[in-house]
Amino acid sequence: MGKSRIVVVTDKEPVRRLFKSAAAHLGSVVSFASTRSDLRILLGRNDTEAVLAHSSGPNSLGAEHLLWVHKHYPWIQLILMIEKEETSPSQMREVEKVARIVARPKTLAEAQRLIKGLAREESLEETSSISIETADFPADGVDEEIIESITQLIDQLPALPWVVQRILNLIHREESSTKEVAEVISLDPALAARVLRLVNSALFALAEPVTTVHHAVRLLGLAEIRNLALGLKIMDSLVPEQGILDRGSFWEHNLACAVAA
Repeated sequence: MGKSRIVVVTDKEPVRRLFKSAAAHLGSVVSFASTRSDLRILLGRNDTEAVLAHSSGPNSLGAEHLLWVHKHYPWIQLILMIEKEETSPSQMREVEKVARIVARPKTLAEAQRLIKGLAREESLEETSSISIETADFPADGVDEEIIESITQLIDQLPALPWVVQRILNLIHREESSTKEVAEVISLDPALAARVLRLVNSALFALAEPVTTVHHAVRLLGLAEIRNLALGLKIMDSLVPEQGILDRGSFWEHNLACAVAA
């Protein structure tokens, strides 16, 4: 499965830069999420060691994200990073039962110490969990391979029609922002995975992988998202192979129109 992954949940760019630098110095693998959909996709890879959520204020969703992770992935280490001047969130007591609460690192050294501490806890857990039962069943990794394959194919699932229509309605409004569009895309994991796969494809040749839907939308632009949404609506109305109205014939017709133009 390769190196374990650390997922940092934050929408603050300075926090992202800090942890990206700390992970680079330590040779750790770090990914970033800003929505529940981002978390689903990253955790679905089944290689996450810990989730660090940044709580930037009383209205932050960091605590909610950790409670959701604990419910669905109880074996993952959880840390809530809070601001010193922040008042305790309403869910603080509940989060304390499942996560470690620390002050948000402000320097590179502090972020590195936090990541190193995660690695030490992981090694201790692995040592204490060795038993005859796990040694007797070498095929345990089969489930992980199945999950991995399903995650890789998630973008082949059909997009939810109402999500596609909401995206088109948002883009049609001049005052809509990329963040609003990204939030709607995140409601559909299949569509979110398709957008991430598109922006990380060889077509764009980015230096570093994009792991959040909002970042992907900003890079692609609303015009490209609109084209993707329109394409999904058209393709969903056509069956794969059926007479003159199948997808293959439609695609050939469009190519012919492009050549003629």
